Amino acid sequence: PDSLASARTTAQLLAAMSKRPVYPVYRAALPLLGIDGSLAMVGKTVIGKEHMSIKSGATVEKGQIVAISMAGYIEARSGRALTFAVFVNDAGPLAGIGDSIEVFEDEAQIAGIVYRLN
Repeated sequence: PDSLASARTTAQLLAAMSKRPVYPVYRAALPLLGIDGSLAMVGKTVIGKEHMSIKSGATVEKGQIVAISMAGYIEARSGRALTFAVFVNDAGPLAGIGDSIEVFEDEAQIAGIVYRLN
């Protein structure tokens, strides 16, 4: 994969962090999808976005974006606490972060589906 970690490993790390005493502060530091931080303009139409603390990222090689990721926590509609990670490899080559917005939007829609189905 183009990412340096797998989605599974990232989700496992997030799950482990949720059991640590620092978790409330850690989670509060993550942006809410479609509301604030680096994801304020992504996922604005996603149902349940206010229940998603998610961080986005990109892997850059030789000046090109080659992987785009989104990971974090979802308080599902059922009340279940979930960890979430989606990585898109071979995303480019993309010249800049502006070119990657569609991929971030797709990942946000996946997060919305996870929210609704759990």
